[in-house]
Amino acid sequence: MKNTNATYILVTPPTQEPIGDYDALKTHLRVDTDADDLLLQDYVKAARAYLEKIANVMLMEQTWDLYLDYFPCVIEIGRRPLTTVVSVGYYDSDNILQTLDPSSYVVDLNSFYPRIGLLSGQVWPTTAQRFGAVVVRFSGGMENPEQIDPIYIQALKLHVGHLYANREAVSPDSMEKVPMGYDSLVATERRIPV
Repeated sequence: MKNTNATYILVTPPTQEPIGDYDALKTHLRVDTDADDLLLQDYVKAARAYLEKIANVMLMEQTWDLYLDYFPCVIEIGRRPLTTVVSVGYYDSDNILQTLDPSSYVVDLNSFYPRIGLLSGQVWPTTAQRFGAVVVRFSGGMENPEQIDPIYIQALKLHVGHLYANREAVSPDSMEKVPMGYDSLVATERRIPV
């Protein structure tokens, strides 16, 4: 089942980054000064945002809205790890936002991407004929950086190292992409959502 009409909007961004120990990061980068700490913080934030987009993950705690034009048979949430489905809302035939009773659906956390399905005997309500007629609010990500898979931490360090070494938009040395080790690390935890 394909959520071809899925749109994700970030509601609450992470309040902390997955790399909080800048001493360990600077050791990895072979940096001996504190002069670039603010720059490294920017690079960590950019690397985290990039990794989350390409791997469809939520590294640190955050909240999203998933907009669908209609109720599919099963709603697949193309972000992980999911911690909670806050609500399943929909615009009714009068174009008024309603909240679906949580006792009518079940959340599957065992699939690669979490899913929401109806319980036996339930049917999805009729929605307004509009874009974004269904709104699923969900939260996910880790509470502490120590809980993040070390593969992601190493990928982030490689990416930050690449950004730190290649600061200009165009130069003979910066025409290459993030080092191949990055792709190898991230590919172990990646699947294109359907």
